[in-house]
Amino acid sequence: MFKKKIEVRNAVDNLFCGVELDPHEEKLVKNLNCDHLAQVFQHRKEIVYAYSIWTEEASCCEYRGEQLFPFPATLICPILHMISVSESGIISERFIEIWLTDDMRFVLVSNLRTDINDGEFISAYREVKATDLDEFQEIIDLDYNMLARLLAEMADEYTNSPMPTYEL
Repeated sequence: MFKKKIEVRNAVDNLFCGVELDPHEEKLVKNLNCDHLAQVFQHRKEIVYAYSIWTEEASCCEYRGEQLFPFPATLICPILHMISVSESGIISERFIEIWLTDDMRFVLVSNLRTDINDGEFISAYREVKATDLDEFQEIIDLDYNMLARLLAEMADEYTNSPMPTYEL
């Protein structure tokens, strides 16, 4: 557990390196419980696919393309970038997502999600946009104060829930 705590602390420190935060959020990042955050990351990690389709009906199509990362990752934050609704009710949303990979790297991913007939048919197409933290600001105006609060809430989630404890 000690190793994973250090890895999480290093990843968070790298994410916020050189970023000016409000005093409250700076304190949140400094006092972040990385043991708890590592537990949440472990609990939420999933295989991420470059393309996937799923439908509401069990008898219909479900498809997953190639894996976007060679190992599971944890979705930290989806940021809605664009939404479009057609007259026929097709909803297209473009998200910029922040993922934390199992090797403790933050990755910026573009996700184009299409929803037909209110969840009857959903597709998601993801593409890696940046793996270098310095490039994040070129792609999206990231609110690091919000991100600090989100990470603190994630750590608190472990404290205040019946989430299982993993050996890390």
